[in-house]
Amino acid sequence: MSQVKFTCVEFQKLINETYGFKPSKLSDTEREVKSSGMDKVWNKVKANRQELLPCLREAINSRTSDKFFRFDASNLLIQLDQSDESKKTLIKIYAEVDFDDVNLSYWMPYIATLGYEGFQNSAAGENWLKYPNPEYYLPQHGKLSVNKEIGALIIYGSMDEKIATPALEKIALQENHPAREIAVWLLMQQATPESFRELKKLTQKNLSETARQRINNFWTKPKLLSPREGEPKITRQQ
Repeated sequence: MSQVKFTCVEFQKLINETYGFKPSKLSDTEREVKSSGMDKVWNKVKANRQELLPCLREAINSRTSDKFFRFDASNLLIQLDQSDESKKTLIKIYAEVDFDDVNLSYWMPYIATLGYEGFQNSAAGENWLKYPNPEYYLPQHGKLSVNKEIGALIIYGSMDEKIATPALEKIALQENHPAREIAVWLLMQQATPESFRELKKLTQKNLSETARQRINNFWTKPKLLSPREGEPKITRQQ
């Protein structure tokens, strides 16, 4: 007897029964129950990959109001399919997710890795910068804090400068952007002719006294990188 396949209709029903919630609004007990249900969804897709991977993509595209489902489903998708299409889908969803509902220590490495691979992920950087106080800790480094500034350095520092510099300029030119001073700081950290050119366009209106002093010191006593004498010990990519 042939095995009965799990259909997209049945899969959609399972999704409806499982998702449609915000983890930040649940109690610990409720989250445990939902976690068990989410495991069932993941295991069902893994066991019926050929049939359900297209159904998973369709659910991600159609269930636009359920941000946490899209986040969780994109994580499952990227585990099963490493195509550029899946990576772009994940970046788009990560750029829209509510940070109250996700583990930032899980979110950040994907964004940094895909930025390093050359993908356009500046929208995810905007999501990070607009959130009031994003922060998580790295216990493997003595509980090192990754706060808004360090997180921004990771995100934009992992990008190709051809992507990062225009994205940071866009933020730095907005006089009322909540992360404007971080964007200015990152442009200074880039220390490239392109970032210098963008910094010269800026006015200091609405910048704090500390930020203004930092900019003035930057122009009067810039700390520029100089080439190492002799053969470098590692390559730029390393």
